[in-house]
Amino acid sequence: MTITFTRLTSSYVITKQYTTAGKQPAPPISTATVERITAHNATGLADVLNQLTTKQVCMYGVFADAVTRTDSKNPALARTNANTSWPTGGGVLMLDYDPPDGGEPLTLEQLKAALQRIVPLDTIAHVCGYSSSSFIYNGDQQQAGSKGLRIYILVKDATDIPRAGKVLFDRLWLEGLGRIELSKSAACLERTLIDANVWQPSRIDYASGASCTPPMRQARPAFAAYDGAYLDTQTALPDLTPEQAKRSAEIKAAAKHAVKPQATRVRGEYTTGRAK
Repeated sequence: MTITFTRLTSSYVITKQYTTAGKQPAPPISTATVERITAHNATGLADVLNQLTTKQVCMYGVFADAVTRTDSKNPALARTNANTSWPTGGGVLMLDYDPPDGGEPLTLEQLKAALQRIVPLDTIAHVCGYSSSSFIYNGDQQQAGSKGLRIYILVKDATDIPRAGKVLFDRLWLEGLGRIELSKSAACLERTLIDANVWQPSRIDYASGASCTPPMRQARPAFAAYDGAYLDTQTALPDLTPEQAKRSAEIKAAAKHAVKPQATRVRGEYTTGRAK
C-alpha cells in the first residue's frame, strides 16, 4: 500500500519566525504550488517531513487534481474543505498534542504510553516528532523545550479518518484523559491529549520547524519513523457501543459541572469587559 498526502510550497517563509526581538506567528498562506506526495511506509513519510523547508507545509487531504499551479493559465483553488477530500486508500492520521496552559508537558514516551491503551502503536507504522516551536535557542541558551508533539499514523483507509479520530477522542475520555477548558467567554471546551479539530482534509501541518535569525536557532530532533502495518481504523477504533457513548456523555457532563463555579466567574468578567 501507499499513503497519499499534499505538500504546499510558497515563495516566502510560512512558518513561525524567531529573532532576538521575539517570535512572529506564521503568516497567512496567500498562494502556493501544490504537489501530491506518496510514500510506502513510515520511513518514507519521515523523509518527506524532515526535508521540508520553512516555505513548505503539509496537508493530509488532497485536491482533485494531482498538481494545481497558481498562475494565470492554471487558476488557483481555495484551500477549503469543499475543494479538498481525503485520499482514496492509505493516508495519514495526524495526532496533535499540545500541553494544557500552565501544565507540565508530557514526554513523547508518556504520550505514546497513553495512546497505546487504545491504539497498538507498538505494531503499526507511525512517525513521531516535535512541534515547530520546540527547542528554540538563543546561542547556547535554551529559550523553549518541547512545546508540543505530533504522531502520524499510517492508515489503510484515509476516508475513515474523521470518524476514527472522533472515536479516539471519545475513548481517551473513557480512559480518564479528558478535561474541560474555558474559553474567554466561559464556553466549556472539551479537550483531551489530542486536538479534535485537525481531522479536516484542508488542515495545514506546519511540520518544517521554525525560521530562526542568528543568534536564534532551533535544535529540534528529526522526525523518527517506526515501520509496521498500516492501521485498520475500522477494526482498531470501532464506534462506541451505546453503553460506552452514554458513559462518555456522563463523564463529560460531570467535568463541565465541576468547573461551573469557575465558568460563572469567567462569564461575569467577560460580560463586564464587553459592556465596558
